[in-house]
Amino acid sequence: MNVEENTKCVVCGVWWGCVRLFFEGVREHSLTRYTDALLNLDPGGSLATSDEGRRVNAHFACISLGTWLGIHALRTYVTMAVWSLGDVLPVALKGVPPALIFFIGLFAWPARKAFGGARPAFRFAIALAVLAILRQSSLTSASLAIGFSFAAWIVWMWWLPAAIESAAADNALSVIAPAAMCGVALQVALQSALHGLDLPLWPAWQNIAVAAAIAMAFAYANQLAHRDRTIADEQLSAGAARGLIAYGPWFFLQLTLLASLGRIAQAMGWSQTAAAAFLTASLLLGAAATLFAPGVRVRWALGIFAVLWLPVLYRAGSLALWLVPPAQITLALLLAAAFTANDTALKRLSAYTGATIGMLLFFAFLFVFYTFYEVPVLWPLAIAVVMTMGVTTARAQPHRHRLQLYATGALITLGVAASALHKPTPAKLDAAPANLRVMSFNVHQGYDYLGRPSLPRIARTIEQAEPDLAGLQEVDRGWDILGGNDVIGWLRWRLPMYDVTYGPTHRQMWGNAILSRYSVVARGSGPFVTQAASFHYGFAWVRINTAAGTTLFVTAHLAPHLTGGTPESRAAQANELLGIWGRKSRTMITGDFNSDPDDPAIHQTAASGLLDAGSSIAPGKAHTSPVDAPRHRIDYVFVAPDVALLGAFVLPSLASDHLSVVANVRLR
Repeated sequence: MNVEENTKCVVCGVWWGCVRLFFEGVREHSLTRYTDALLNLDPGGSLATSDEGRRVNAHFACISLGTWLGIHALRTYVTMAVWSLGDVLPVALKGVPPALIFFIGLFAWPARKAFGGARPAFRFAIALAVLAILRQSSLTSASLAIGFSFAAWIVWMWWLPAAIESAAADNALSVIAPAAMCGVALQVALQSALHGLDLPLWPAWQNIAVAAAIAMAFAYANQLAHRDRTIADEQLSAGAARGLIAYGPWFFLQLTLLASLGRIAQAMGWSQTAAAAFLTASLLLGAAATLFAPGVRVRWALGIFAVLWLPVLYRAGSLALWLVPPAQITLALLLAAAFTANDTALKRLSAYTGATIGMLLFFAFLFVFYTFYEVPVLWPLAIAVVMTMGVTTARAQPHRHRLQLYATGALITLGVAASALHKPTPAKLDAAPANLRVMSFNVHQGYDYLGRPSLPRIARTIEQAEPDLAGLQEVDRGWDILGGNDVIGWLRWRLPMYDVTYGPTHRQMWGNAILSRYSVVARGSGPFVTQAASFHYGFAWVRINTAAGTTLFVTAHLAPHLTGGTPESRAAQANELLGIWGRKSRTMITGDFNSDPDDPAIHQTAASGLLDAGSSIAPGKAHTSPVDAPRHRIDYVFVAPDVALLGAFVLPSLASDHLSVVANVRLR
């Protein structure tokens, strides 16, 4: 059996096991309980029209919208700490701002006593809603955006245990797990509707209006859920503590793997709409699974399966990603069991203690994961924590309000459907003329030189240059530390006149891209064999047909000093690019070489016979970094001897932390 056949057997076996376990779980219930859960009825009557039922619905809305806003708060807090404030700090101190802000967020219990009053969840919800609107409105101001982003994350960490505490007092903990799953699904649906950009990182007036609508709905739901509700210290719930410990690792798994839109689209080779439909359907299946409450043995079996699934899911390719729906069902059932536990093992822990432990686990997982630019072993460790909280309990309570799932599912369907509307098809022109304009542009993960979100401005800069071929460096497909944006998906929508080729270099989520106005007949990419450190840089290439014959276009990113690059390592990487060229006719090599013209990488490239287009630009006008006061030339366009250079220039723009190099050439 080959690897693909083995993987297919694993996937089929897991699905068959899930079906068996599902029916075993149903068989453990009496027919009456099963029917009651399906019909959204309590044995004492319908809860939909009672005051208690309305309050439970409000708690569902609070947690789903709160989880949604939590993703926004996390991504802006991390990106502002690392790319805005962190860029002015030494590398060794980059982790200090996010760690300090997170540490303040852990003081939820003192904040509740100092600022919460009788309704802490409501007060913190109002503060979070206001901060979300202010943050969205201030993205063009680096200092204000940093302050509001940090404050929003702190307040969200204060709000979460207060909201769970209130739900426990209303006996509504059964809604937490399905509501959290729906909140993540809403996030995926909205990101797909915005074609890959996350809402809080797109500074447009329409998005300010959308952010305000979400924030106001969140504030209103909290007002309904916590109206006339005073929480006494003796009402703190042990079930809430267990659930909140599980919530942190569950949140980490969703953000970095199971609900990552760009990761799934890249791994499956799907369009963004198809990936979003798949992910949201998986999340909704997980939420719907909480209508049942399987026993301890079933939860143990599901948890063990899930621990084994994740390494397979990450390494076995697109086929194994069909395990995402069973994984979401398992996580939902385990999280639901953790929140609705009726044993006394953690009776002495309050919701705030549970939140502190859960968020510390979340931060530890996230920090290690991105410090080393993806550590897959953390995924089974995270699900082991969720499993521990979800299987060491007595029978959990099923969620009984399926109408909440219907309403959320309708909203999610609208969001995913919106991503398919007005979807332009790239205009693929068959053969390029002999005269071409080429471009090299380091897009800085979509942030400008001050660390502000800048992808719309980057797109306008590319449009202004009007290249036939453009090589882009530092392109991201959805790392949370970079804002969670799927840059490739967004570029395919925003610049439909181009065929977009993505070349991952460090795993699947970061690399280079090539935009071609003409049909690509072959393409490829890879990391350099020579790497200066554990973070990998590399190249992408395409071939197109032209009036002069087939043309090879390459873009590359050589290792900077920031991640361990040296003049010697860059020279070795440049030598690899010369091997790709191999003196083929009509070749152009572009990229961020992180080398001045006097460095070895540039010397040996020029000595090979390639012509440096930037050398034809007037002295002092070819510098590309820093953009506000250029004094270094580190971005290049090289052309083969049979490519005539007609002229070159550096395009002024503050959209990135690099200026772009543009060259006009004629293919002989």
